[in-house]
Amino acid sequence: MERAGKDEVTEEVERSGLGTPATRAGVIEKLIKDGYAVREKKNIVCTDSGAELISLAPETLKSPKFTANMEDELARIAQGKSEPSGFMREVNDLIHGIIKFAKENVDESKVSQRIPKQREIIGQCPRCKADVFENQKSFYCSRYTDGCKFTLWKDNLFFKGAKKELTKEIAAAFLKDGKVYIKDLYSAKKNKTYSATVVLDDTGRYVNFKFEF
Repeated sequence: MERAGKDEVTEEVERSGLGTPATRAGVIEKLIKDGYAVREKKNIVCTDSGAELISLAPETLKSPKFTANMEDELARIAQGKSEPSGFMREVNDLIHGIIKFAKENVDESKVSQRIPKQREIIGQCPRCKADVFENQKSFYCSRYTDGCKFTLWKDNLFFKGAKKELTKEIAAAFLKDGKVYIKDLYSAKKNKTYSATVVLDDTGRYVNFKFEF
């Protein structure tokens, strides 16, 4: 990836940061978070949704030369060699062109089926501080495939025994404060419900829950 499009990028733009690991990391994480790419060992692989998005984009946006030209123009503005107003007019014309292209070439009724919705961030992982997402069975760390195995399983024994659902709201409270006050917990021993503060007890390997008294 570091050499991608290098023949189309000027040395001045390369020095300004285009295509460097520092500027690329945030873009890659955004693509992975939105479901357009996945990590496979040491590789970043485009998903079907990513390929679909690329096919919908006009050719102008796919070229490294386009980004290089934008960076060149910003550098000229910073040096006082170009006017910001002219640059903004070009950006405005580009946006209108992209919208026109989309209206003429994209079936809007099918876009929502092909492009995934951005996943909601439930909170921050208590182990590595990465984002935590939700799937059908759990609330999991976004760096799960990179080694952080922090997971709040929805079907866990603690909440199952208390006849209480581990909801998104409860999970978010655990991630934010480490504990949450929960009403209507069921006690099989006493055959009645009660309220208590439940604490997230993460050992770094296992996730447990305990009461705070």
